[in-house]
Amino acid sequence: MINRFAMIIALDEGGGFSKENRIPWMNEPVFREDQKKFKELTNHNAILMGRKTYEEIHEMKVSRGLREDGPLLRGRTSFVLSRNSKFQPFGAIKTVSFYNLGDLEEIQDRHVIQTLFVIGGLRTCNDLFARVSDVYCTIVKGYYNCDKKFPIQEFKKFNIVEGEQTNNAYYIHYVRGA
Repeated sequence: MINRFAMIIALDEGGGFSKENRIPWMNEPVFREDQKKFKELTNHNAILMGRKTYEEIHEMKVSRGLREDGPLLRGRTSFVLSRNSKFQPFGAIKTVSFYNLGDLEEIQDRHVIQTLFVIGGLRTCNDLFARVSDVYCTIVKGYYNCDKKFPIQEFKKFNIVEGEQTNNAYYIHYVRGA
């Protein structure tokens, strides 16, 4: 049984989410730092993403010489939202909506999944933001001239329960307020 529905999101200081459908700080030291935190939070849980986010992760995996026939991200069950009937993700389960995570119960019989994390893209995050109880937000220090921005005013509905600052970013855990 899934106990929590959460979101992991990374933004620049202006709420910037992406530039030309890419993570603009991907070649910066903060990216590795953020990936480590992402792995710690999501390991042994399920992740839900849109097709473009899947394609970006899959492209990074293949470019590093990793095999396509294993899980998209080791230690996590991956769901990809897509209405395209011809789309077949490698190492992930396609679903047409958040409400139709058909294989989730079967997967839970084999794995303990405490949290389902929404990990992107922007449309998926916006569509499901009202449903999440927790948000793990990385605020990357600086401005990256992003062409897609997250509506950061939405965080007013949440309380900060934990935070950490590094040289490169702020890591904030929000919980939905009463």
